[in-house]
Amino acid sequence: MQATGCAHSMGGRSLRWSSSNTWWATASHKEDKTAPYPGIAALIDALNAAGVQCAVFSNKADPLCGKIIEHYFGAGRFVLVRGSRPGVPTKPDPAGVYSLMADLGADPQSTLFVGDSDVDILTGHNAGLPALGVLWGFRGEAELTAAGADALAEVPEDILRYVQEQNK
Repeated sequence: MQATGCAHSMGGRSLRWSSSNTWWATASHKEDKTAPYPGIAALIDALNAAGVQCAVFSNKADPLCGKIIEHYFGAGRFVLVRGSRPGVPTKPDPAGVYSLMADLGADPQSTLFVGDSDVDILTGHNAGLPALGVLWGFRGEAELTAAGADALAEVPEDILRYVQEQNK
C-alpha cells in the first residue's frame, strides 16, 4: 500500500509527507496482517496537537486510501486523504500535490513533503517543496539520499523535531 502525505500548517507553515509504506507494513490483503509502523499514530497526534494539519496523498486508488487510513487511524486524524484519481497524473508528477495543497490552503513556501521512496522525494522536489525521507519504510538511506532528500528521519519523532526546528 502506498500512502502519502502529511500536510500541516503550524504557525502558517505547511507540511506534506508522502510514503510508500510509512504507516503500515503491507500484506496480500489490504487490512490483513498489517498495522501502522510504531510511533506513527503518536506522531500524527503530536503534529495535530501542535496545530499541524495532516493529510494523506497516495498513488493507490482514492477510495481504497480513505478506507485503509480510516481503518488504522480512525476518522478525523487527517484533514484530507487523497489517492489516485482519474485525470490526475500519479507521483512523481506534482499535479496531485498542487491540488491537495490548494484544497488545504497550504502555502508552498512553508510545506514539507515526507516519504520513504525516491518517487516521494522526486514528487516533493517536482512540486518545489523540500522533501524529507524516512528510513523505516519502503526504501533505504542510499536511495533517499541519491534522490536528493533534504533531510532524513530515523524515527517518527525526527519528523516532529524537524518541523519544530523549521518553525523557530
